[in-house]
Amino acid sequence: MDVYEHTSDKGYYNFLCVGDFNCKNNAFCASDRSNCEGDIFKAILDSNDLHQLINFPTRFDIANNRSSCLDYVITNAATFVNNIESYSPIANCDHIPVSFQINSCIPKTKKFTRHVWNFKRGDFDKLNRLLSEYPWDTLFVIDDIDEIVDLWTDTFIELAKECIPYTKILVRPDDLPYMTSDLRSLIRRKDRLFKQWQWTNRPDHREWYTRLRNITNRSLRDANNTYIKKQCESLGVDSNNRNWWTTVKKLCCFKNTSNTIAPILSSTGMLIYDAETKAEIFNEFYASVSTIDNENDLIPANNIQLGPLLGNITIVQNDVYEILSKLNTGKATGPDNIGNTLLKRCAPSITPVLTRIFNLSLSLGQFPKRWKLANIHTNDLTSSWFCL
Repeated sequence: MDVYEHTSDKGYYNFLCVGDFNCKNNAFCASDRSNCEGDIFKAILDSNDLHQLINFPTRFDIANNRSSCLDYVITNAATFVNNIESYSPIANCDHIPVSFQINSCIPKTKKFTRHVWNFKRGDFDKLNRLLSEYPWDTLFVIDDIDEIVDLWTDTFIELAKECIPYTKILVRPDDLPYMTSDLRSLIRRKDRLFKQWQWTNRPDHREWYTRLRNITNRSLRDANNTYIKKQCESLGVDSNNRNWWTTVKKLCCFKNTSNTIAPILSSTGMLIYDAETKAEIFNEFYASVSTIDNENDLIPANNIQLGPLLGNITIVQNDVYEILSKLNTGKATGPDNIGNTLLKRCAPSITPVLTRIFNLSLSLGQFPKRWKLANIHTNDLTSSWFCL
């Protein structure tokens, strides 16, 4: 209860606490028999206007065929939490996972479709020939730079599809890196069997679930080991430094999980834990050492002499080809699905038309809207706006 009182003093309105409390009360789950700890805990919750929301068994003793509710979700706002569900145990754990939704403004990660090229089986000689023979002059009969870029992009993609195999995959950002559709199907089957056994409590259903659970755990373990093996094999001598360190950090799980700084010592000798107070102290310190006395200073005279103005800019093909041939193929693909690998491998055939588009863009003073689009991935710099 010290945690609850601390959060109340700090001005947090919504309180949520989850965990294994190891006490029973039949007011929480009708199939449980209350014990002394459960009665005391129930009285504490009632006196502080807190609610316990789990009403089904969360621990299953398979050997003795017994179950009890020990894992609780406690909050002072019952409407803040909804859609509470249970799932099959992880590995050989006797407690089941419990999920719930919190009414908040945190956006959910969305699935998206990704277009993947199989460059190893692509015929780039044919693609370069098609690009060289295409009548690009027909694009420049119009003066709209946006329409020209759209037509060039669509034509380039269509010609690439004729020469390079491709497929569309559904990307789930929250999935494990080694997750496949077969593993996902296996997990769903295991969860359905668990719910069936939980509903019927029949020994044969428990046996079916246990057998499929072991198969699922073994398949996940094998997939994880295969993924780690492939990642280790990619750490070759010829790997560039960035890819090498990215793979090492991924395998070693190096991740900065801390989003707060350590407590700081105030001028009065007290340790400050509150983020807002820390910010005020830092602000006062930096303001004190950055103050400049400039009351009597005069504004300098503006005697800057401007040099010659920049005239017409003309881009030549050699410069465009040099840049295209040096593109880093390890960079991510943009929303137009034309990655650096395509641009680099097709540099000889697309350099003339791209040079013409660049010069037209400079002469019109317009940048194509389609080239302004990008896939943005933001870093998760979340703040602790509510206490769990």
